[in-house]
Amino acid sequence: MNEKILKIVCNEFTVPCSFPAHGRHKPGMQLKRLSDGKIFYRQYPVRVTYEALKFTFTQPEYRTNFYPGQDYSKIAGKIFANKPVTLKLEGPGIETTTITPAADGSFCFETPNFEYGDAFLTATTEDRTLTKKIRRLPPSENMMTWISGGNLVVNGKPVLRRNMYAEYYAGGTAFKRRYDADDKLCITREICSQSGHMTPGRLKKGADASGGEATKDARPSDEMFQKIEAVIDANRGTDFAFYYVDDEPECRGVSPVYLQHIYEFICEKDPYHVVLTASRAADTFIDAADWFEAHPYINPHTNEEGRRVYGRKISSLGNDIDRIAKLNRSDKCIGFLPTCYGAKRDKPGYYPTFEEYICQTWAPMIRGGKTLWPYAYHDMNDRGWFYEGTRYLFSSFEALEDLVLFGKRTHLIKTPQVEAVLYETEKEKMFVLVNMEQDPQSVTLEGLTGTWYNFRHGGTITGNSFELKPHEVVIGTSEIKDEGLPTYAEVEALVQKLEYERTHTGNLLFERQFDIGVTGSFGFTLRKLVDGVKDNFAVGVKATEELKFAELNLTKVKPTFTKVAVHGYQIDDMTIQIRNGEELVTPAIIEEKVEEFSKTFILAEPVSPDALRLNFGLRKMELYEIEVFA
Repeated sequence: MNEKILKIVCNEFTVPCSFPAHGRHKPGMQLKRLSDGKIFYRQYPVRVTYEALKFTFTQPEYRTNFYPGQDYSKIAGKIFANKPVTLKLEGPGIETTTITPAADGSFCFETPNFEYGDAFLTATTEDRTLTKKIRRLPPSENMMTWISGGNLVVNGKPVLRRNMYAEYYAGGTAFKRRYDADDKLCITREICSQSGHMTPGRLKKGADASGGEATKDARPSDEMFQKIEAVIDANRGTDFAFYYVDDEPECRGVSPVYLQHIYEFICEKDPYHVVLTASRAADTFIDAADWFEAHPYINPHTNEEGRRVYGRKISSLGNDIDRIAKLNRSDKCIGFLPTCYGAKRDKPGYYPTFEEYICQTWAPMIRGGKTLWPYAYHDMNDRGWFYEGTRYLFSSFEALEDLVLFGKRTHLIKTPQVEAVLYETEKEKMFVLVNMEQDPQSVTLEGLTGTWYNFRHGGTITGNSFELKPHEVVIGTSEIKDEGLPTYAEVEALVQKLEYERTHTGNLLFERQFDIGVTGSFGFTLRKLVDGVKDNFAVGVKATEELKFAELNLTKVKPTFTKVAVHGYQIDDMTIQIRNGEELVTPAIIEEKVEEFSKTFILAEPVSPDALRLNFGLRKMELYEIEVFA
């Protein structure tokens, strides 16, 4: 039994354990309170896998494959064995060779003439044999993606991926046109595409439900493999970037053993595309994917005392990045999903602010993040600071891409309030300083010297002492990196202008969603229909003979109006009526104005009805905003 005196801080220690078999085990730990001798006992569930022989490779570094353009002149790595072992390598263009690994298990085969095809490395002990296939892959005519040095590589080029999660989902036609036409968003559009979900619960209903096959530490069913292979076959010969193997598997109790079987199946069938998952437990699923996007959303709101509070503190977001960064796995890529949506919609201030959006992105990225995937497209247009904040972030990371992807990172300071990291490549340097609190901070960065260009703020930075504003991010670069980019102050001014325009439309229904009830044949919430954003998807409906109108109850709002403007798509045949008590009538209209994304009615005289009814034509439509004006 190991004993250790604990201090009133974070305690780390290692305890040796032995396990009788594969599977899940619950080793225990006893804590004794010295003041009175009381014993506290806890168990810690762990999954155990025993391998008598195991290979790890340094070359090739990813999936035992050499990709086009990579150096294939050596095959090197380590063999872990509990008995003496010999290694034999054979393959096209390779002279069959047998060697004994070094004492620490390391080995290296010279393979300068390795031809396209499959080589086989076999480890043999007195009672066991293990063979690994190593492939030299020929170029593909379609998009190829792999991982190298912890970076996503697309057709041979490392890329800092910058995309919106769930692109085009629930965004609407009007916003999609604006989004697609914006060449300053700095999105890596060429790698947006995925093959389609490999999520077990989507491929086979109930697979990831409680007790379903995906929750068990076992091989997937033949039916599941058939469905996965069908997805792979359907995408052969097409350009796409990745397979999405599962979505937050830790949240539904999906087994990492089960997912690893799926991952290995995909890798064998299609070596040319990476496998992605979004997870806050990347270390648990490390062998079930190549690319991990952490999603520790901050979920902010303002509490009853008027204090800003968070579901996750910004200072804790980097912990999920650390789960992979600390493993030093160059064959794994890790990224981050910034909170670009509102979670606590029944609370005031549930959207992250512009300052929080920038801060809560840099705070985890300086822990080693290599890709950005804000969640989500369907809320990106809700507020101007999300859209412009995304543009600001994506353009910043595009400008700083080489430093973020290839820079050696050194922490200059790391406290619960403030973190700073120095990035260094052979050509240039950068430091990033983040105040993760909503209060000002004073900080001195020991070891920071010289003069730095103040990225996106203009001027230079000298000295190493800083007075930080709430949630401020300071970036200093050794070379000018922001040429042609708007400054932070300019973006902030634009955000304020957009917010003023949103909140000063004159709409008598603006942000009165809790006072307006919706009745009739369509049931939907009004949160985005009265928020001042006129090209923001709020609801999509298909009108039929039974479902063809929506009626807004205005008895609490009681507006008096002469103009009704409805913004949406395919609403040109929409009509309006008003209701007082049981009487439903069509008001006298002196003018109707129809545009592609709106329809406006000018009434002959002011009305103050109990309800406003919208009647729709028999087709699919999108609604963005409903306005009435005096």
